[in-house]
Amino acid sequence: MSRWNQLVDALSTREIGTSLALFRILIGLVVVCELVLLQSSGALGVVFAGGPWTATSDNGLVILLGGPSLQLVHGLVVLTFFTSAMIVVGAWTRVAAALCWATMTALFSVAHGGGSYDALLTIALLLLVVSRSDATLSIACRRRTGTWTSSELVPAWPRYVAIYQLALLYTTSAMAKLGAEWLPAGDFAAVFNALLSPAFARSEWTFLGWLYPLTQVGTAVSWLWEFTWFAVPLALLFSRPVVRNVYVGIGILMHLTLWVLLNLGPFSPLVLSFYVLLYRPAEWRALVPASIAYDAATAKAALPRQAVERHSTA
Repeated sequence: MSRWNQLVDALSTREIGTSLALFRILIGLVVVCELVLLQSSGALGVVFAGGPWTATSDNGLVILLGGPSLQLVHGLVVLTFFTSAMIVVGAWTRVAAALCWATMTALFSVAHGGGSYDALLTIALLLLVVSRSDATLSIACRRRTGTWTSSELVPAWPRYVAIYQLALLYTTSAMAKLGAEWLPAGDFAAVFNALLSPAFARSEWTFLGWLYPLTQVGTAVSWLWEFTWFAVPLALLFSRPVVRNVYVGIGILMHLTLWVLLNLGPFSPLVLSFYVLLYRPAEWRALVPASIAYDAATAKAALPRQAVERHSTA
């Protein structure tokens, strides 16, 4: 089989939409919770305003709506909140994701702060635009089938793209960490230095100095883990789930630790949302209600014989 035929075969693979649905719900919740946190903490005015309006923007939507202003920002925040809520419940999901992407990028263009999660969040929203993430666990499914769950098959390629994006994120992040503090020459001090940084630390962590050797181990392990993360898609390609599970376990521990100790915005929950796509829908059967489980008979009835054979071996 030629490389082109292999690519066509991979892109034509279909599967139950459970993994994409869980991803959709988590991404929507990340946006909703971040907006609620910004508003309730009073940080909204600091991030997007902060006194006389001085922000500029080259975003087309912002320019179309008359340029940056505090009133525009509040309007965009309200629209982002409602569209992200629609994403969570799965109502007109593709339209909601497109609108949420447009309003989020507009807000990013006038914000006085941000992070690496900005681009990752917009990528996640674009994946929801091009995928059938509301085929199950959604209002759209309820309206279409009369139930909240469905065994309808959806294209699997958006899940593959998300896995590639996750591997690219980690590997390039490791490549950027070439400062001495990440290496033996710098005593592997990167993690401990981050805990002491006023820009990131959630509290005063100097009393954790006795854990310095442990943070050194964490620095070395996290760099090596990120640098070798392309082992995960390769493990999935060659059906080695143990490798994936090891990397996922380390990732969950690392991101939860970062979430508790450092203020990195929604970075950790956003990245962890991508983790659900590392598992095929059939693998979620033991963790979700039986009605969501993969209905093999329905799937075989919905596919041509050749496609069923590809699906059964995926």
